[in-house]
Amino acid sequence: MTALSTTVLSNPNNSNAARLQALVTRKSDTDSLFEITDPEWIKWYTNHFERTWEHQNKQAEITTIYGVHRDKRAALVEQMGKRNQAGVTAYTIKDHASVKNKIYYHGTQRACKIGEKTKTLCTKDECHLCHILRESFRLEHANPRGMFGPGIYSTPNSSKADSYAKNHRIHSHQHAIIVCTVVKGERERLFQADSTRTAPTPGFDSVEGVVRNLGGALNYSETVVYREDAIIPRAVIIYTRKGWAPGC
Repeated sequence: MTALSTTVLSNPNNSNAARLQALVTRKSDTDSLFEITDPEWIKWYTNHFERTWEHQNKQAEITTIYGVHRDKRAALVEQMGKRNQAGVTAYTIKDHASVKNKIYYHGTQRACKIGEKTKTLCTKDECHLCHILRESFRLEHANPRGMFGPGIYSTPNSSKADSYAKNHRIHSHQHAIIVCTVVKGERERLFQADSTRTAPTPGFDSVEGVVRNLGGALNYSETVVYREDAIIPRAVIIYTRKGWAPGC
């Protein structure tokens, strides 16, 4: 499949904003997801997922796409902004809606069947997926041994995120990855690992790990932010892995 790094997708928001906005905001239950049934949005998410699936040794097929309610996303951004260091201007939901901020993916551990048998988020400590959907990304849970330090990692490649999507103590043929919006701002491109850093170099807002064919150390790109209001969950894609053993 073709990478999306230089591809611009047509966002349904641009053509029929009022109708699609109503679709996103019609519910207020912030502890549940809503199934995306609008054909334009399904096509948009599917195209993005497939075009950014770069691993040739594995395949996936989407079964269902769920959205995170807009009022929930707005509340998460506001909540995370209050956790910033003193003097740091908080991002808003409008910042996350900017055309400059692309869609990214995050794979994590799922310990329930959210997206299959239920749309309601669970409260299990070991279900990192539902924890992120409920409370967003927290630096306190960041991996201290991450390649670029303890930040919040995401990737423009759906297939790379799939490598981190794990079903924990549940038997299922389906898997889940989170679709995120990331306020990247000025990106600092890193060509080598630096697990000691806790922030971008002054003057930059995020870190981008450069891929090998451009002189970097990664096979597939990833972006790291070090502030919690710079990344929020937008949707969840449920999919099957073709040719893979169930529950792996």
